[in-house]
Amino acid sequence: MKQWSQKPVIIASSLTGLLISYSLSKKKIEHILVGGDEPGEQPKLGESMNELSSADFWLWLEPEFRQFFHTKSHISLFHGDIASMIYIGNPNRKLDELPLEYGDRPTIPKVLPALIHVDRTGFDKALYHKVKESEYCTLIHCPQSNVIYDKSSDKITGIDLGEGRLIKEPTFVFDATGAFGLIARAAGISKTPTTAPQHVIWTHRYRPSTRTHSCEPASTREWWLSGTNLLHLNKDSDGVDGISWLIPLGDRLSIGLSVPAQHSTANKEELYKLLLDAYLRRGLDLVKSHPETIPLQELKHSYFQRDRGYGANWILAGGGYLQAWFPSSAGVGTSLAAAHLAPLLLQDPKKYGAIYESTLKDYLSFHSHLAKMIADPGYTTPEQLYTFWSRWLAFIPGRLTHHFRLYNGELESNHFEYRLGEMLSKFSLKYTSLHLLSVGLAQIRAVKTKQLSEQGHVFAGYFHQPTFILKNYLVGWPRYLWFRIKSIFSRSNPQTLPQPPLSSGSHPQLPAFHEK
Repeated sequence: MKQWSQKPVIIASSLTGLLISYSLSKKKIEHILVGGDEPGEQPKLGESMNELSSADFWLWLEPEFRQFFHTKSHISLFHGDIASMIYIGNPNRKLDELPLEYGDRPTIPKVLPALIHVDRTGFDKALYHKVKESEYCTLIHCPQSNVIYDKSSDKITGIDLGEGRLIKEPTFVFDATGAFGLIARAAGISKTPTTAPQHVIWTHRYRPSTRTHSCEPASTREWWLSGTNLLHLNKDSDGVDGISWLIPLGDRLSIGLSVPAQHSTANKEELYKLLLDAYLRRGLDLVKSHPETIPLQELKHSYFQRDRGYGANWILAGGGYLQAWFPSSAGVGTSLAAAHLAPLLLQDPKKYGAIYESTLKDYLSFHSHLAKMIADPGYTTPEQLYTFWSRWLAFIPGRLTHHFRLYNGELESNHFEYRLGEMLSKFSLKYTSLHLLSVGLAQIRAVKTKQLSEQGHVFAGYFHQPTFILKNYLVGWPRYLWFRIKSIFSRSNPQTLPQPPLSSGSHPQLPAFHEK
């Protein structure tokens, strides 16, 4: 066991742990991965990639993993009476037509076409074997281990593997145990919940005899089979309050639901029935289109932030430090941030630990933005969705800029492209209406429906990209401008034209975080 001493150690072969190991191997850094068996076939959370994770998976991972990728052309949201979406890519494109590299400094227009979904059931297993086969990785099979923490030095001085096995004096430890927080428990690090406890269920649905990892697009030309779909459930119409996802993965569907645990007395089967009925009520018959299903997965948790994320020779990697609402696609993103910084953390834990914390805290503003939408009982005007989506878009330039600083190893660079991305995000977040009227309305579509059953069929022309984008802008621009004029007028004459509220319901107050 002497050969195990004085090396970097990753605890847990979760996706976070595997990505960190992959990163260290790419830099030819010898390390130890303390983990378990290969990932199973059960559906995993984190299949819809945001712009950061999509770019990373497409640019950074080996080409062999692309067999598990699927194009993603929109993010839609059914909320109250409104069906809406961000249109983010040509739905007729194919993965093999996308560029394989973007140069030294990838830019936003080049990155967005590569937005993807990832089949985690196949991807995680393939990554596990890739990591295991690396000459730089020593995999120690130990599903449960303990750390020896020295409070005076704030260091992990050893890792107890049981049965007399001990890793002595690890140079650095990456805790990839997620919410369990092995090091956090040993060091007494508390966490602050940022949501009420959630009850989450999820599964996959299939077409008959198509349980394959095909990357070909689905043959049925339904718009919702080309992107990520979110559904805001309301107790009055759906029997439960919650937020759902529907993600196409070739010939399968990933479907899930998160509801406030304290308000839910239903078991997972009852919640699943309510969820399928909610989609059917909006014109999407998932049982008919994908009749086969597999056993439900279930989780009860809260989103949170820990008091700190790093120490003298360790970090709480990815979801071990901070977890944000799933529509942010932050789960894989936080794992990738830890993976990119892993080689640098070995050089200067204090400097890059602070950068790591700051990087993950960038998700908190977006988390709060999503929390307001999820807590709202139901949007009633398209303008409310324009406002919601515009702010969503405004976060992207800044997040991409910071992420590519990590990707390119230029954290302190003053390069113009980085400064421009940061300035664009600040401007867009400060002047939401100007951002929306200039570029946002080309991507955003919001349609008020008289009946819920119409919502699954309102996006006619979806597959004709130029026409669809032009209509978004021509219809959205005067509608939103008139809304703003009425809003200004109603403030000066409140009894003449009451202003539609930007949020028709209250939302829980989140803790006040210190943000960059």
